[in-house]
Amino acid sequence: RSAGSLAFDLLASRGLLTAVEDARPDNLGQQPPSGGGGVPEVPWAAGGSEPKDFLGNSFLMWLWWRGDVNEGLFDLADGTSVSVALDRSIESECGWGITGRQTLNGDTPSRWAEASIATLAGKLPRRVGLVVSDGVQEWNCSLQGDRFVVSGLRLPRPEEPAETPLEAALERIGSITSFDTLMNGLYTVFLEERFSSRWSASRSGIANWISQRSRPRTGFATDSMVQADSTASVPVHSE
Repeated sequence: RSAGSLAFDLLASRGLLTAVEDARPDNLGQQPPSGGGGVPEVPWAAGGSEPKDFLGNSFLMWLWWRGDVNEGLFDLADGTSVSVALDRSIESECGWGITGRQTLNGDTPSRWAEASIATLAGKLPRRVGLVVSDGVQEWNCSLQGDRFVVSGLRLPRPEEPAETPLEAALERIGSITSFDTLMNGLYTVFLEERFSSRWSASRSGIANWISQRSRPRTGFATDSMVQADSTASVPVHSE
């Protein structure tokens, strides 16, 4: 299920289907000069099978913001406390379909000036590397927000080695299930905030955070990390 269809599923019992149907993308950064006004089109969602998939990109931006201002700590509905951090990679794309794509690979790219400039220019995160922990176990993965597709999932190492192949398989299934529950729980927390009166303050907070992050500061990636129009194997790639 993509981010849009999952949003409908998670919010159906809360009487928020109409709100999801009426939802439009949020304008959080600066609109490109030829953007045409209004909110970003988010072409990959608008032209896809589920136009509300942009909610997954907003989810990634929200995780990024909360990671900076609230240390990435979240309380789920079932009482579980979860920490989330962006790590290793950020792929972003212009929400107006004008300024192209950018890929940042390396240590904590979410703190690079290039990432800040991209968000200010209207780029939205499409795929990010995540580190997710429930305080006991830690998972690493890459999440494509709009499609809500997880790849490269690295499971926590068991405290004790499994005694049989069956036990190892069951432990693996249990770990994957736990991770899936955490991710659905995080997305639900975001959606409940997104479709509540609290979202106006959160949206303003994200916009201000984007603006403040883009101010000149130290910590730019080195020249060896920045190569425009180069191959995907280099640490930073812009189109």
